[in-house]
Amino acid sequence: VQAYINATINATEIRFAETMASMRKEFTQTLAQRDLQWETALSSTIDSVASNSRDMDIAWLVTCGALVFFMQAGFAMLEAGIVHPKNVANILFKNMIDAS
Repeated sequence: VQAYINATINATEIRFAETMASMRKEFTQTLAQRDLQWETALSSTIDSVASNSRDMDIAWLVTCGALVFFMQAGFAMLEAGIVHPKNVANILFKNMIDAS
């Protein structure tokens, strides 16, 4: 009886070791595949950011330029509201010349 129990325990231990080895192998393969997927995704993201960098720079410059012109128009309205009504045309003309 004891020999049968020992043989069963040994067989179970061997099956357990084989199962763990196969699970470890599958896990390692899965990790390698995920690492490859992450590398591919990361490299494509870096490439797209690099290719869009110039476009983003141009868009930022255009946006800032528009903000500067709106600021100039706001300052012209502020000055036009401060001066006497007969001088409004002169102040707006000066602001237009200043903006160009």
